[in-house]
Amino acid sequence: MRSVVAFSFIPFVGACGGRTGPLINDGGPELAQLVDANVPASTEAASPSTPPTECATVETLCAGFCTSLSTDPNHCGTCGNVCPADEACTAGVCECAIGNTDCGGTCTDTMIDPNNCGLCGVTCSAALVCKGGMCVPCGPEMTQITCGSPPHCVDSSIDPENCGACGATCPVGANCVNSACDCTTGQTACTTCFGQACTDLTSDPGNCGGCGNQCPDGATCTNGACACPKGDIACSGACVDELTDPNNCGTCGQVCPAADACRVGVCNP
Repeated sequence: MRSVVAFSFIPFVGACGGRTGPLINDGGPELAQLVDANVPASTEAASPSTPPTECATVETLCAGFCTSLSTDPNHCGTCGNVCPADEACTAGVCECAIGNTDCGGTCTDTMIDPNNCGLCGVTCSAALVCKGGMCVPCGPEMTQITCGSPPHCVDSSIDPENCGACGATCPVGANCVNSACDCTTGQTACTTCFGQACTDLTSDPGNCGGCGNQCPDGATCTNGACACPKGDIACSGACVDELTDPNNCGTCGQVCPAADACRVGVCNP
């Protein structure tokens, strides 16, 4: 039972709906109720952030928090016992997750791990892969090869990520056909700012008529040829109007004096 502290004079503010004026301690139940409702009996009750001192039967106090030593990977079996990142806490013991096996301190899946195939330490040769816990050939076809980590079988005759060899990636938009990258009909593989890509040389202004053939600014690529808008000509990699451009007045490179303007292809004051 919470103890009641006796006060000879207790100011009580009525703004919260309570009675106003001083309360004289006469030891009656009214004062006991008011003190119990408005004056914390201890610091623990007043501050919800105070760490607990007791936990439920199935929990233990560790570092100021109640936790289960049976399942907490940071307090597994005892406070402060942290399980490795690839392990779980089961019944208070750090162990590999279901489906994995502890091999030399590392959790691994012995069904597919070529270095621990079926059992820890059983290593598959380079020509084999671990499948179902057994070292087996990658595949019956010569084009089926082992790539990646962990190793896995791919068909290098059709795989665009391993076309003809491991890691041989086809350009964006290309397919792998007979172990060779092949762009769709009408497109060609060209090197772009984003790597290899398939493009149409008849309409791509960055590869007009051939890979790397950049059309002038403002020009279009039509039937594999760069073309400036009607009335413009290509000068120094840009389409300009030779009739009004003071830097290419009448012809490319003809610069008008600073005080002159280009009118109908002629510099005039």
